[in-house]
Amino acid sequence: MSVDPTYTFQPAEVLTTAAPMTTTTGTVSSAGTEEIKVGYSLSVFVTTCKYYDPVKKEWTSDGCVVGPLTTPEKIQCLCTKLSVSSSSDITTTPSTGGSPTTTAHISPVRFGGGMIVPMNSINLSDSAFLKLDENPIIFSVMVSCMCLYLVIIIWAKKKDREDVIKAGSAPLPDNNPDHMYLYELLVYTGDKTNSGTTSKVSFILSGDEDETPPRPMYDPKRPVLKRGSVDSFIMAVPRPIGALSHLRIWHSNSGSSPSWFFSRMQVTDLQTQDKSFFLLDRWLAVEEDDGLVDRVVPIANKEELTNFNHLFWTKTKKDIYDGHIWFSIFTRPARSKFTRCQRLTCCLSLLFSTMMANILFYETDSGDAQVYKLGPFNFTLPMIYKGVISSLIVFPINLLIVQIFRLAKERPQKEHPVKVKPMPLQSVNVDTSLSSLRELEKQMESLENEDELRAVCHSPVSGKRSGTPMSVSTISKSGYTDYVAGKSFKNITDDDSRLATKPGYGNTNDKKKKKKCRLRFPWWSIYIAYFVCLCSVGVSFWITVEVGGVFGAEKSNKWMVSFCVSAIESVFFSQPLKVMGLALFFALVIKSPDVDEDDDDSEDTKKNELKANEEYLHKSRDMSGCSAIPAPPDEDYLRAMRQQRFKEIKMFEVVREIVAYLFFLYLLLMVGYGNRDPWSFYLSNHVKDLYSRANDLPDGLALSSVLKNEQFFEWANSTLIPTMYGDEWYDGIKYPWLKNFIADGSSFRIGPPRLRQLRAKADKCPDPIYKHYPECRFAYSITDQDEGTYKKGWLPINQSDSLDTGDDHWSYKDSDITGGYPIPAILATYGGGGFLVELGTNKDDAFSTLSDLKENQWIDRYTRGVVVEFLIYNAYLNLYTLSMSVIEFPETGGAFPFERLHVMRLDRYSGTTMFVVMAAELLVVCYVLFFLVREIKKIKEMKRGYFKEFWNCVEFWVLCFCIGGIVCSFYRLFVSIQLSSHLRDNPGKFINFQYAAYWDEIYGYMLGLIIFAATIKFLRMMRFNRKIAIFGETLRYIGKPILQFMLIFLVIFAGFSQMAYLVFFTKLHNFSTFISSMESLVTLLLNKFDYLKFEEADSFFAPFIFISFTIMLSFIMLNMFLTLIIEGFQVVRFGASRQKNEYEIVEYMMGRFKDVFSMGSTKKEGPPQSGGYVENQFESKAYEDLTKKVDEILGMAMKQVSSGKDALLELQKLDASGKRKIYSA
Repeated sequence: MSVDPTYTFQPAEVLTTAAPMTTTTGTVSSAGTEEIKVGYSLSVFVTTCKYYDPVKKEWTSDGCVVGPLTTPEKIQCLCTKLSVSSSSDITTTPSTGGSPTTTAHISPVRFGGGMIVPMNSINLSDSAFLKLDENPIIFSVMVSCMCLYLVIIIWAKKKDREDVIKAGSAPLPDNNPDHMYLYELLVYTGDKTNSGTTSKVSFILSGDEDETPPRPMYDPKRPVLKRGSVDSFIMAVPRPIGALSHLRIWHSNSGSSPSWFFSRMQVTDLQTQDKSFFLLDRWLAVEEDDGLVDRVVPIANKEELTNFNHLFWTKTKKDIYDGHIWFSIFTRPARSKFTRCQRLTCCLSLLFSTMMANILFYETDSGDAQVYKLGPFNFTLPMIYKGVISSLIVFPINLLIVQIFRLAKERPQKEHPVKVKPMPLQSVNVDTSLSSLRELEKQMESLENEDELRAVCHSPVSGKRSGTPMSVSTISKSGYTDYVAGKSFKNITDDDSRLATKPGYGNTNDKKKKKKCRLRFPWWSIYIAYFVCLCSVGVSFWITVEVGGVFGAEKSNKWMVSFCVSAIESVFFSQPLKVMGLALFFALVIKSPDVDEDDDDSEDTKKNELKANEEYLHKSRDMSGCSAIPAPPDEDYLRAMRQQRFKEIKMFEVVREIVAYLFFLYLLLMVGYGNRDPWSFYLSNHVKDLYSRANDLPDGLALSSVLKNEQFFEWANSTLIPTMYGDEWYDGIKYPWLKNFIADGSSFRIGPPRLRQLRAKADKCPDPIYKHYPECRFAYSITDQDEGTYKKGWLPINQSDSLDTGDDHWSYKDSDITGGYPIPAILATYGGGGFLVELGTNKDDAFSTLSDLKENQWIDRYTRGVVVEFLIYNAYLNLYTLSMSVIEFPETGGAFPFERLHVMRLDRYSGTTMFVVMAAELLVVCYVLFFLVREIKKIKEMKRGYFKEFWNCVEFWVLCFCIGGIVCSFYRLFVSIQLSSHLRDNPGKFINFQYAAYWDEIYGYMLGLIIFAATIKFLRMMRFNRKIAIFGETLRYIGKPILQFMLIFLVIFAGFSQMAYLVFFTKLHNFSTFISSMESLVTLLLNKFDYLKFEEADSFFAPFIFISFTIMLSFIMLNMFLTLIIEGFQVVRFGASRQKNEYEIVEYMMGRFKDVFSMGSTKKEGPPQSGGYVENQFESKAYEDLTKKVDEILGMAMKQVSSGKDALLELQKLDASGKRKIYSA
């Protein structure tokens, strides 16, 4: 018999026990038995029982105690209250007996014993890996992430190898092997578009003691000075420059992209470790800023280094590029030892562990926790608990992995000393004196006595050493000569004499500041980091999939969507905002200058010898390009190059604008034609053949033949019903599947057809006809129509009898019930309501309904219109056809059929092609947003002047039409979704698509206007064509005269239109209305007329109208119009000089085109042919100006000081010397 050896003691029992309780061993004895020693342990835990009191609005423990069955996992609560009521839950009801009755609404008690939120459980007996076919979403996503990791890590490994080349420091190509004083130059290029340069950059570095000659800044082994790059150079000088004062830097403005955005330079004295900074953040480009490519930059002081703008943006950029674990995969600095592969592995571990922590607590909160408010934020204790536990799961392990990767040392390898091949004595010039050789030997010994030479750069090398260009390594004491010049000298004498160390350089061990050693992990710790990442990924993958298996498919999909949204928000919004916040704090509070620190630890930097995993990229001195350093370009050259560069920029803008607008126009056409199916016309024509023209029914009556009331019912019985109810196939057999199809057997009828009648009110006739006819038939008015309720035969109902409700077909129903909207026809516009009749779901019911309507005179003398509505769907074409045809019955009698069908597609995004159209629509939206922002900026700049330019107005209206089209598209999509839902919920019922059809028509109109205006705007893209430009200028020139002419023309035309209408409105159909009269006269202007009809209508007055109209408008006014156009064209043609600048651009474009394709020879402007930079040289123009000024001064001095011959001689001597040192910015 097994007994549970666990006992729980209440606090009172523990405190009142007489014997002390130990945690070691005890004895158990009984009468007549031997004492046995046993071991026991005592654990103490604290818990409580509380419930939520709605009256006090707090958690309280009154009346509750912890039960004896409480364990660390479960709590037993013994309470005297099982329910509680608040004051708001008590109601008092008056009683008929006198005393009121009080009713208390009891609500259940909410108990709590702590704020620990349980995690989602795992069912190991029913593993999720065994039922992946039921719930594969989480497993598929995580496996896809691992596959994506494997793909990206190949790219990351390749980029890491490229970064090895970029990470090293390049020696300046003109370094002298005899110069032993070294400076490291870190050059920062900006991140703006086209910030990098292909030009040759040169500089002069000036200090208190000396200044360097012009030095070239390039590396023949690798590209430098690219956009966003940080390039390191080593400069060797013969002696210290001293405290740096300013930097002069320029480029030759050569290459395909000479423009350069120079951000800043950090200069480090590798002997004293002093750092100096030169901040510029300006363009060196002829087309940017002030157009200068030569600038003098003073050394930055503390205020500039701690400037908020400088600190904030440099810190933000550094943290985004290097600190943001996701972005840094693509933006990792080349000098960082934290490789892309390591960063990508950390991201995978972080992603999977975050998914695990998120799914463990997904929807575990019951929602009963007390809510705390802190300003606009609401939170609960379970929320805090879940956040802390999730952070403890994710943060420590991933922080450890990142720090191990960042702080791990390089793997040590067996070092192979660099063998320096001694120069044979035969190679030494015999004229070299012994003292010179000893001097060289002393310099070498001086290098040996130095404790260290600063490292140029060191980077791990993978692959073979021979023939593979790797990063520049540290400089060994015997290797600097080989590093700079590729040669060394053999010791000739054993003399132990040494070169005396000059102050400021040489052995600087006593002056160097001791660098604090950083904590570094051993090299093999990266394997631990990779192993921890592998374990983290594996455990997270297993737990996440198992918890997802308990969730089920629906909850798993919901969690996956929520996690993806939160992850995207965190990566692209939260973390960048956090980085910017930290940068803001750094710039406002800390204010420490941003210094580029080396990743190497102090132990590594002490070893200056070349390592086994390193080799020199520059094994021999390359002096190519150093013979002639380009001088700063002069003003004339810069002015010419600036104009040429502006032409190039304008040319690229024009080409880019044309290509971009062509693509935008192509997208518009794709959207326009993608929303219009060419089969729509054929389907509409086919339906008209069936129900309107009755081509397939030998006994059918065409709709156009309905000319009176009786013929309407004849058409409905012989054509409409046989068309709408196709229950027989062509072989005469009634197939069940034809039940809801129309007569063609391919289009499906949605609901029954219906008729909707609109009536005019019966009213008294005006005097004096009222005496003879008491009631008259008036025209239909949408605001004054008959909306009454009648019995069959249009008999009035008994208003006093509430049971007399009238007949359904003879009772008016408003548009809310019918779902109709106004329909414009020939004679009037008819409202959306009416007297509604549904013909039924089969042919027999339809015939019966029509027979009843005819017998009871449903169409009478007050009927003004009958709307025939039906909806059919062709599944093969995915098109709906809605009928809104109207048969109008005017008050004069007769009938006028008005045929109207609308074909539309409700579910537009079906099929592969429509998804392409959807992508085009999204791109059009992006284009419109871009154009909108651009035009808003232009309006802010130009204000009212924006609308004075014609093409600005065209652009404005194109944007307005585009925005209107986008709104119509989204609203039409919303209406379509609602109608689709209504169709699913109401099968077999008629659904009125009239509202959707109207929005589809509006969208079509908007598309037409957009494409029309966008196509017209394309003429502006061709404004650089001379003929098109002349056409546009002609229209602009004759704009005002044409408007004045049109005013006169419209007045005369309106006069003739009114005269023709008043004369012919009762005689000719084309002149029956004023609008039709204007249309007929327009056709007369185009010489399309039938004179005999005019003469038959009125033989007396018609010839006069015809002749006077022809002479006045066709001969005089039209010729005046042509004269204005011809005159404007001649003026613009001879004034083509207005387009000179644009035509020059066209000529330049043609010249560049010929150069590219070698179709001609054009002379290119290049940098001035010069022997190179000559220090203190005078520019010819500046020298001439200076000479003239000196002559003027001499002349004035001779007039004012006639007796001061000594002073005059001094001035002449000063002019003759001409040794002035001129610095140009």
